[in-house]
Amino acid sequence: MQKQLSIEATPVFTPSEIQKLIEVKVNSLLLNSNLSFVIVEGILGELKLKPTGYYTGTLKDVTKNASLTLDLNETLFKKGIPYQHKPVRIQGILKPVMRQGIEVQYVVDVSKLEPKVELNDELKEHETSLFELIRTSKKTSTSFPERDRYKITVIHPQSSFVVADFENRLEDLIKKNYVTITHKPVNILDSDSIIKAIRGSSGDIVLIIRGGGNDGEFEVFNTPQLIKAWTEVDAFRITAIGHSEHRTIIDFFSHYSADTPTEAGVYIMRRIEEVRMLKEYRDGLTKHREETVGYMKKIQELQNRVYKLSIYRTTTVVLSLLLFGLVLYLLIQK
Repeated sequence: MQKQLSIEATPVFTPSEIQKLIEVKVNSLLLNSNLSFVIVEGILGELKLKPTGYYTGTLKDVTKNASLTLDLNETLFKKGIPYQHKPVRIQGILKPVMRQGIEVQYVVDVSKLEPKVELNDELKEHETSLFELIRTSKKTSTSFPERDRYKITVIHPQSSFVVADFENRLEDLIKKNYVTITHKPVNILDSDSIIKAIRGSSGDIVLIIRGGGNDGEFEVFNTPQLIKAWTEVDAFRITAIGHSEHRTIIDFFSHYSADTPTEAGVYIMRRIEEVRMLKEYRDGLTKHREETVGYMKKIQELQNRVYKLSIYRTTTVVLSLLLFGLVLYLLIQK
């Protein structure tokens, strides 16, 4: 027999809450199915600038009447202009977006756009390795670690200016000994050098930072071997590679991706301050709870004393009355 749902137990939603609920459920399904990162081929439609300042476009199926909406940054928008109405290959994150009531549309947040070309054996192997990595990668917690003191490992170019940009934001925390930083300078263009540094990193937080550069200088962060080493790091992983126009695949395997080393420093500073404030609140709440328990015990002790005193007084009155009665009886008998 089918169990009937009580009307009183049924939650009440607004239309916007229903939309958000569906969006969260679909997004969770995509993540749990390892479908969030995709490589898609199709015909690039017309690229446009939205009134909101974002760039958008469509990717149409070559043989069927189907399409995907694309979200692009300014660099990819300019790069894609010559390839409109031509076959292209894109990489990015597939995400559900609620539009037109409760209709779910799928948007690809594009990280790479190229004209479609036949892949040679080396590129096919690279792509296969990347998909295998996505399929087998373990889900890790995205929660920022809560510590009294933090050990941070920073993988960075051998030049020091990006390190200074990062550390300047943590200066106060370093002085108070809340943060200890270990440096691992590397040849930032050499994957083997970076992989070695990644595998030798430890601590609560591990970062890879570098400054801007040419597009070709960032390809090292799209290699499956480097990304695999990165996903195996047992720490909160942060990337701050280049600037906002540079997005690499390793960013999608990080717990947080900043546009610049400076932004990464600001993010860590604010999160550590939030953790410390939360700890102070919890400590204060624990102290208040302990004090409340102490007060309740004292109140209980006073109530017990009052109760005992009231019994003593009652007993004294009864005995006094009995004694008075006995004396009165003896006087009457005489």
